[in-house]
Amino acid sequence: MAGTVPGYGTVVTKRETTLTIFDTRAEDGDLVNIELNGVEVPGGPFKATKAGTPVVLPSLLPGANVVDVIAVSTGTTGPATISVNPRDWIYGNIAYIDEEMEVDDSISFTIGLSTIRINGAQHPESARHVRDVLGQPTSLH
Repeated sequence: MAGTVPGYGTVVTKRETTLTIFDTRAEDGDLVNIELNGVEVPGGPFKATKAGTPVVLPSLLPGANVVDVIAVSTGTTGPATISVNPRDWIYGNIAYIDEEMEVDDSISFTIGLSTIRINGAQHPESARHVRDVLGQPTSLH
């Protein structure tokens, strides 16, 4: 249906996007694992810091992608005070998440990868414009 906005928590513009994990109180060793569509993101557990720890989410799929942030350690003073900030987002309601978490607590949200489909045979000028702005298209499958 034309004009329908997908029901994603956040929409991003890049297939590989980054979350930044912050410790919002005392930097005391809070650790989290990140899962993307049920698969653990390599490199974890990730330490939440005041400066922010970047976590690359590889290969978002077209449509909804489920992200789970799971507390692994509450540091020395507990609870884990975790803030998550997605980069490259263009709209959505979770530009910033701030939670107190115990071990095994999780935050879940969706990230949508925007896709543009244009029939180049029917709309060649529009297709050229999208290619010029976004770069050469690649297959997402």
